[in-house]
Amino acid sequence: MDGQAVQRVSEDAPNDLALFDVQGEDWETIHATIVQEYRKPYDLAHDPLVRFRLFKRGPDRWIIMKAVHHIVSDAISTFTFIEELLSVYEALRRNREPGLPPVEARYLDFLNQQNAFLAGPRPRPCSTTGARTCRPRSRCSTSRSTNRARRFRPTTGPPSSSSWTTR
Repeated sequence: MDGQAVQRVSEDAPNDLALFDVQGEDWETIHATIVQEYRKPYDLAHDPLVRFRLFKRGPDRWIIMKAVHHIVSDAISTFTFIEELLSVYEALRRNREPGLPPVEARYLDFLNQQNAFLAGPRPRPCSTTGARTCRPRSRCSTSRSTNRARRFRPTTGPPSSSSWTTR
């Protein structure tokens, strides 16, 4: 608006969820389809910024793909999502009610904490190289790939079933 970026939240935004029946296709073809779906560009003004794809490989074999535009998620959020998805999945697989802990902080709380950190002390020399560093390195490892498709297999019934296992 007037040359400034604005955030618009739509209450009736469409979901971007698709089912692909890839039964009988070789892995190279399935992988190429997953990569093609993952790499589709986003129209920030119109497209949902989270995409889910479910690939049916057989009666009890599934692959789920999640693609998220970097503007709405970071690595830690992605890891949290995966952990929570697997927790819910495991509970449903065992015919239990999924239970996740309540969210303890809002995104605004994170931003305030980040701003306080960035406004903190001036950069100091690195203890091993003597080079000037902006901030100390995080202890959080982000070496795990977040772009891999996860394979899921329902133990009984169609994908709407609440019984799933990982493959």
